[in-house]
Amino acid sequence: MGQQDKFSAFSRLFPIALAFGLAVSCLLGQEGISRADASTVIELSPQARVDLASVIAYGRIVDRTIIEPTETMPFAMTQYTLSVIECLKGCEGQETITFMTRGGPFADTVQIVTGEAVLAEDETVVVFLERVKRYGNALLPLGLAQGAYVVEAEKEGLASRPRRLRRAPEARTPGEFDLPSSEEHRHTRSDVAPMELDPFLEQIRLRVAVTRQQGVKP
Repeated sequence: MGQQDKFSAFSRLFPIALAFGLAVSCLLGQEGISRADASTVIELSPQARVDLASVIAYGRIVDRTIIEPTETMPFAMTQYTLSVIECLKGCEGQETITFMTRGGPFADTVQIVTGEAVLAEDETVVVFLERVKRYGNALLPLGLAQGAYVVEAEKEGLASRPRRLRRAPEARTPGEFDLPSSEEHRHTRSDVAPMELDPFLEQIRLRVAVTRQQGVKP
């Protein structure tokens, strides 16, 4: 099996494996943490992220909504609305894009999928999204936090510095008796170095152009 086939197989199987991983809640009175580990996630190359993503967009998050669990969906989802600055793949002509991540805070509970991207309203991001049949073909970040990058806010006096971005903060479970708020379970990985925004976007544009010329399906 070639590398592309392996990545395609991963893309199909990963959402199902992860969804069934949402497991036991640790309840303390009326509060609790529900955690799932995503141990099956592999590191995707930059080329694979571009090739496997259904949608790639650069934009600003203008809304974040928690979808609470139901009888048919026993865990929370976080829904984001992205105001598109530039469509890089699969969203031509769209002013906004809606996508989701697994987990989120509701009532007195925080459901966490370890390694999932955790984004905030007003953040500027670059997202690599895949359509997941299990969630009605909704768009989700490809490979958890690998599919989302946050552009660093410009600091006063540094406006002339090239804008940088780094991989989105990941969800993580705090200490056993340390219940997080909606923001306290964001964890920025220190082993992923920031990158300059403009070269990052240009590399994506070039890869998309190459794959279209080669006839690779988006």
